[in-house]
Amino acid sequence: MKYQILQERYNQASHNIRIIFKPENEVLNAFFSTLRINKTPSLLDKISNSENYYQELMSLRFYKNLDWEELEELLEIGGIKEGEVAIYHEVYGEITLNESIFKQLVLDYSQELLEVYRNDSSLPDSWDIQMTNGIIKLKNKSSQS
Repeated sequence: MKYQILQERYNQASHNIRIIFKPENEVLNAFFSTLRINKTPSLLDKISNSENYYQELMSLRFYKNLDWEELEELLEIGGIKEGEVAIYHEVYGEITLNESIFKQLVLDYSQELLEVYRNDSSLPDSWDIQMTNGIIKLKNKSSQS
């Protein structure tokens, strides 16, 4: 999977970051366009700790945190293996992806998001500090794996 992150408004409802996936991936497109900017530091923290993440319309689940019922449920989309994450969007469905690839994607996306929104007055004052700390933590955890 290849991707390109662009700084442009995709539509009126989205923020100013757009990811183009090759091949196209509707679940990932929807996951990132649904992600609330002010919740991104929380996502970074969860991913750094390989913890599941839930937000309205979407979720992220790590293999190591799934119980037998969830593993069985994921058989419908081909199953999930150790070292993978399940990415779900209520409208577009669910996919599994290699955990390290997903972490790198989130890291790239978050760095771009921080660059664009660092001085945005509509976000909490500590947002940029939380983002910077989250990016550093994810980088450090990713380099250890």
